[in-house]
Amino acid sequence: MTRARPLSFRARLTVRWTAVFSSVLAVASVWIFIGIRTQSYSDLDRYLRTLAGTELTAALDGADPHVHELPVTALAGGTFTEKLVQVFNARGEVVASSPGLSQSVRLVAPDVIAATLLGEAPVDTVLVEGVPVRVVVLRTSVTGRAYAIAVGLVITDLVSSLTRLGWLLALVWLVSTAATAAVGFALASTALRPVKRITQRAMDIATTDLSARLEPPKVDDEIGLMTRSLNTLIERLHGALDANRRFAADAAHELRSPVTAISGEIDVALRRERSAADYKDTLILVKTRMASLSSLIGDLMLLVRAQEANAAVRTQEVPLDALLGGSVERLAELAESRGVGVRLGDVNGLLVYGDPGLLGRVFDNVIENAIRYNREHGEVALSAAFEDAARGAWTPGLVTIRISDTGSGIPEKERERVFERFYRLDQSRSRHTGGAGLGLAIAREVLAVFKGSIRIAHSSAAGTTMEIQLPGRASHPAGAAAPDQEPSLSIAPVPTRNVSFSAGSRHS
Repeated sequence: MTRARPLSFRARLTVRWTAVFSSVLAVASVWIFIGIRTQSYSDLDRYLRTLAGTELTAALDGADPHVHELPVTALAGGTFTEKLVQVFNARGEVVASSPGLSQSVRLVAPDVIAATLLGEAPVDTVLVEGVPVRVVVLRTSVTGRAYAIAVGLVITDLVSSLTRLGWLLALVWLVSTAATAAVGFALASTALRPVKRITQRAMDIATTDLSARLEPPKVDDEIGLMTRSLNTLIERLHGALDANRRFAADAAHELRSPVTAISGEIDVALRRERSAADYKDTLILVKTRMASLSSLIGDLMLLVRAQEANAAVRTQEVPLDALLGGSVERLAELAESRGVGVRLGDVNGLLVYGDPGLLGRVFDNVIENAIRYNREHGEVALSAAFEDAARGAWTPGLVTIRISDTGSGIPEKERERVFERFYRLDQSRSRHTGGAGLGLAIAREVLAVFKGSIRIAHSSAAGTTMEIQLPGRASHPAGAAAPDQEPSLSIAPVPTRNVSFSAGSRHS
């Protein structure tokens, strides 16, 4: 059994509009018909009662009730409504009748006569020999005897007029509904034409070139808003696809290097018989390469998790001194090997919100960069300051951590690019030092998960200062403050304690 094809949005819109309009028009037509019919019968009943009063006077101008009336056919020319009159006694017998009525024809039933004699004046429509007649019945008495006089008017013309009105209203409803459907379909087609054009253009962009864009809107209306929103969406999709494409290419390139190196070492070792010591050296070298490869894979996985922001990360209060102190301890050997001193300011009492493991990785990456790309016998200084939130704000304060080195600085045009994945400021030096160009990219993505940020606050030939901001608080009112203040922060510097590492010795 084939499934029926659903109606298009234009068809559904037309059907709904037509149904609503048709219903409203039908209700209006019914009310018009009922109103005209009610008013027509109301006017007829007032005229009929007046006529019945006149007939009542004329019928009782003698000793016995009688009817003074000529049949309509006896009148000279013109158009008249036929009038019928019957007089009934208290027993319900016809005592007088219009010439056009035979004695066997009764305008009203006996129970109506009985009700009239009790004081009522009923008005009703009856059929007399198949002809509709509007009848009113009045009560009177002559010489102590009660009578009821029924006066009726043939309403064939009125019934015909109302029937024609009903058919006319039905025809108007039918024509109006058809016209409304046609106009509604045309209006829906006109209104949806820009949507169809935009949809077709969006499909073309999706299947051919994501760098193309929809035509800018000419009018700032709903269609214009949709066009701008779709352009924004396409822009973001294009950026995401480009970023993923670059990421895949860069990741493949970075993974190829250690794999190629490992394969080369194995090939060299297998070319001829070697001693156990040579094989051991080859295995040690392969192990080193594998460690580098494993580290790179771990960095890639961490970067993807941070970018997706759906990893099961936990946010808690983390003491800043433990985070920075742990990074300094882990990088002590590297600092000693490069003769770089590390100076950690007093950050006691400052707490940041985040995952200690991920934040530790961030500080490891940033401090490791500061050590690796420092000058010989240079220095890395770590400091922090706390800035409370504005009074009444529903946000935590900010802890600003500054990591300053005495390296050669970063050119201004490169200061944003260093946060890109796999970007190296000095390609040959980065290869030599083993960096994959992921450290700062990971730092920025992880910090974004915890509503934090990282930027280059200052860089010159004398060194570079990286600034990290994280939501946090000071555990005591006299919170620490950064020594190198910018004019926007009126925070006093804090005393520092030195944790220095130089080549060949370690001081704390």
